[in-house]
Amino acid sequence: MYQNPDIHPVFSLLPVDWKKNGPSRLSPSAFFRPEEANRLSALVLDPIKERNEQVWKYLPIPAWTSPVEALPGSEIFLEVSIDSGEEDQSKNNRIPALIGKNAGAGKSFYLAFDETWRWRYEVADLYHQRFWNQLVSRVMEKPFAMNHENLSLDVGGSIHSPEKGIPIRVRLRNDQGQAPEPPYPEVDALIWKEDDVVATIPLQGKDFSNGLFSGEVFGLENGSYQVSIRAPAILNDMDNALQKLPFEVKSNLNEERNFLTCDENLLEEIANASGGGFFREENFHKLKEVLRPISSGRIITTEITLWQSFGWLGLVVFLLGCEMFLRKKTGML
Repeated sequence: MYQNPDIHPVFSLLPVDWKKNGPSRLSPSAFFRPEEANRLSALVLDPIKERNEQVWKYLPIPAWTSPVEALPGSEIFLEVSIDSGEEDQSKNNRIPALIGKNAGAGKSFYLAFDETWRWRYEVADLYHQRFWNQLVSRVMEKPFAMNHENLSLDVGGSIHSPEKGIPIRVRLRNDQGQAPEPPYPEVDALIWKEDDVVATIPLQGKDFSNGLFSGEVFGLENGSYQVSIRAPAILNDMDNALQKLPFEVKSNLNEERNFLTCDENLLEEIANASGGGFFREENFHKLKEVLRPISSGRIITTEITLWQSFGWLGLVVFLLGCEMFLRKKTGML
């Protein structure tokens, strides 16, 4: 399968190679996860460590798996033991079951079995859905807060604590849309406070990342800042001088508001579907006018006394007379 990369170009994205000698299928007996430092967050199926260990011991084992080898530069996150006894600690008796590596601007994962649906037995999607949601989140790259033709920039949120480092990620392209290749050019992040540069952070290029550079800044005091990128070999300084990403440094910040974004299109769709309206924060005064008919309305209750209205009284007497006539005719009286 996928032995010819010219016919099957997807082969170059996979982090594994199939063993040519030996059986094509093996029957695993237990899951085995690497040391704590190399464990994937997607494999945390329960927030309590002890309970998570028990979950992995009782998850249904796949019926078979293909013998593969992890390619250089890839990481093994999950293995299966092919020994017939209990979980074997010998690497000779284990084969990779979940392997990942960087592939272009994203990541590539290989899962050696297709029986995770069996994890739904008696617990529905408790573990099955959590596993796949977490794995897909790991594969996807975090979005950039600012995107331009040659530059994408992100600082991990709009508000940061002064006690923590601020991560800086930037993806660069030249005028032809090509990513820089090793040896990587000099790329710096400039931290601005008002009109002054208060810090210059050298960024390091990452291999197999499709033009991604990263760094971290520490020691900023409380206040409002902006970050811009200086890369003379790639970017035109005049064109990128105004492309600054603002952020703030605050003490005792609320972490829940750090990554909030406003999807106006989605909010408008929700408002229209529910018969409501969408208002921006700066237009909150319009909300008062919309709610005025509801808040200032009056409820008027009118009572009609049937015995004081000849029309209603006549109708009631007529219906009662019909009932008496029908009952007497059928012998019910």
